[in-house]
Amino acid sequence: MATGKRTNWADLNYEDNETLAYAILRCDLPEIARLLAGGTVNPNWISEKHRMPHLSLAAYSGDLLAAQMLVEHGALVNMAAENGSTPLMIAAQKRHGQIVKYLLSCGANVNDVSKNGMTALMCASKKGYQDVVDLLLHSGADSHLKMKAGFTAKDFARVNGHYHLIQLFERTPGSRN
Repeated sequence: MATGKRTNWADLNYEDNETLAYAILRCDLPEIARLLAGGTVNPNWISEKHRMPHLSLAAYSGDLLAAQMLVEHGALVNMAAENGSTPLMIAAQKRHGQIVKYLLSCGANVNDVSKNGMTALMCASKKGYQDVVDLLLHSGADSHLKMKAGFTAKDFARVNGHYHLIQLFERTPGSRN
């Protein structure tokens, strides 16, 4: 942890962890800072209600400062939610490009797959988010990966009518499929 404190995870407060989850979703930075500084929360806690770790909630809400605070306090950038979605996948699906960039700079695995085989690139392709797709491709995303149903990121773009992404896949070296 960047705080220098050593936290005994057995002494964590359930209510504080759930309060932190709600503070993240409200983008309440003072409350997030207070809870993280108090040492009674686990930055990798999986919220019972939301079934995802705190960093995934920050990615979902689009709160870059909350994401940075969580990582500084030991949040794991590749920790998946119950469905296998990582914070990077969630940020890509919600078009939170700054969080995508930040997570990648912190070592997020650009090719992690969820339980059904989805990747961050597939999430962004499905929604038609060219800026995020371009960022992921230039960060080494493998456009040849197939989810369990057999679809690639390019297939998601095609099926959803995002033909501008098809051109991007064709122009990006190593991404043609």
